[in-house]
Amino acid sequence: MCFSKNITTNFKKVAFISIVISLISQMHINIFSTELKVSFAIILLPITLYVLEDFNVILASIFSGLGVFLLRILLHFLIHGNYNNILALYAPEILFYIGYGFLFYLYTKHFKNNFNSKFFFIIMILIDYLSNLLEMYVRIGPECFSSTIQQSLIFVATLRTVIIVIIFFCLDYYEILLLKKEHAERYKKLLLTTSKLKCEIFWMEKNMYQIENTMSISYELFEKIKQNRDIKTWSTSALTIAKDIHEVKKEYSLIVRGIKEALDTTDVNNSTSFKVILLILKETIEREIYNSNKNIELIISTNNDFLTNKHYFLMSVFRNLITNSTEAISPSPNLNHIWFNHTSDDLYHIFEIKDDGNGIKEDHLSLIFSPGFSTKINYNTGEINRGLGLSLVKDIVTKELQGTITVDSKEDIGTRFLIKIPKNILEV
Repeated sequence: MCFSKNITTNFKKVAFISIVISLISQMHINIFSTELKVSFAIILLPITLYVLEDFNVILASIFSGLGVFLLRILLHFLIHGNYNNILALYAPEILFYIGYGFLFYLYTKHFKNNFNSKFFFIIMILIDYLSNLLEMYVRIGPECFSSTIQQSLIFVATLRTVIIVIIFFCLDYYEILLLKKEHAERYKKLLLTTSKLKCEIFWMEKNMYQIENTMSISYELFEKIKQNRDIKTWSTSALTIAKDIHEVKKEYSLIVRGIKEALDTTDVNNSTSFKVILLILKETIEREIYNSNKNIELIISTNNDFLTNKHYFLMSVFRNLITNSTEAISPSPNLNHIWFNHTSDDLYHIFEIKDDGNGIKEDHLSLIFSPGFSTKINYNTGEINRGLGLSLVKDIVTKELQGTITVDSKEDIGTRFLIKIPKNILEV
């Protein structure tokens, strides 16, 4: 069902792009001869891919070429009333679109849709030039290699590429403005959330004193029972302990409710794009890596973007796992790596976090998701540093996000966590 839906969506994108390119291509200028029509419609292909990210480039270019050809024939007949020499006039243009689409597909496949590559400008000029050269060669043969025509081809290719780059810059700038506005709104919400959380922290601190008092009464009761003295006070002490525990439980239930309300993520308007989550995650982790004085490179790749209102959960899970990887890598002059890879299929978002650190001992692998388990213990102070804790990570993934998490690790080779979360849970 989902596979069929994806095919339909992809075909709609291809059809829409092809129709738009075909229509805009009718606005053109003629150079070299009256037969060669230079259109700026082709610049929509990389721009649309930049915006939509996912569609069949080759299919779109073939349909665009055919659409342009058919529209040229229609307009020619309406204007001139005949079909004389019509194939020679317009058929070679199909080759331009097909050639452009094929070369552009090779670029996007090799660079994984990276439009910020330092080679982008030169490659786009080359794609445009070679596609135009193919069309010209079919039209006029070897004469297309004359200096005049070659200069014109290079000029047209450069001009179209400059326009593409300018549009990309404008789109990036517009996105930055939107992000700034979004961040300002989030900052306001953050202030409100922080004020609510501070109130709950006050109640938690208050309850800590009550817990300590209850512990003191419990220990005193234990000593009395152990020494078999003041038997008449045992029941009163036990009742006091039960009453205090009930009060603490009641207070903490209210605190939990208050925290959940402060961090409410059920509102679709409170959703965040996955790329923003990764941006924040990357900046945070790279700062931690820098402060740790370790030689580590964090490499993040993502399949596509989506909106989610589970950003708090995702950030907690990813940050904990990547921090664990950072801590698992020993200081070394050699460069180590942490990889975060995001892919998706019809049903799931798939997240892979792996490193080339020290790995996990085989006899620890079955225990790492157990509550309280940690390999990071300071034996001088007795302090256990476990961050969020892998047991809570597993609870978030399996219970809150209805997903799965697995781990593979080998000592001195590295560790790999694989998380699968249903799309219908993550996306809004």
